[in-house]
Amino acid sequence: IERANLTAAYERSSDARPDVAARAALALDAVMLTNGPFDAHLAIVEGAVHAAERTADRALRSRAYLARAEARLVRNRLREALENDHPVLGSYLGDELWLELCEGYIAAHPSRVRSLRDFGASLPGYLEQAAPFAAHPVIAELAAFERRLLDGFDAADDIRAEWEEL
Repeated sequence: IERANLTAAYERSSDARPDVAARAALALDAVMLTNGPFDAHLAIVEGAVHAAERTADRALRSRAYLARAEARLVRNRLREALENDHPVLGSYLGDELWLELCEGYIAAHPSRVRSLRDFGASLPGYLEQAAPFAAHPVIAELAAFERRLLDGFDAADDIRAEWEEL
């Protein structure tokens, strides 16, 4: 209900009352950050900035600019987490396709937890379905291989196999 009320307040007041629209968008931003798709969150933040820029309230504008900066930092940190977990995949794809992959994955799989350890866990499945990557199965296979390396690195210690057993 809170999300629906804030959205309605933002939409009703966006033209006539930019101060109300900006406050509603900033409140909605806090809700969307943890409970909504990341691309919708970014759209709300941009709406808050747009509305706040039409007011004389400097503090409100500052809050909106800060929310925009925080949203960009979150997106950059998520991209960085994917880069750290999948360095070979990033090199294989090149800068342009890697950026497309990151943007698409972040929009489709927003982070819901504070730890970034498992943020890219669904990446192989995403790559199997998302264009243009799905047309090249080796991309998803490479992502799955890198995920297995990460999981193996973090796995609990076990009894080591002897050479004869291998």
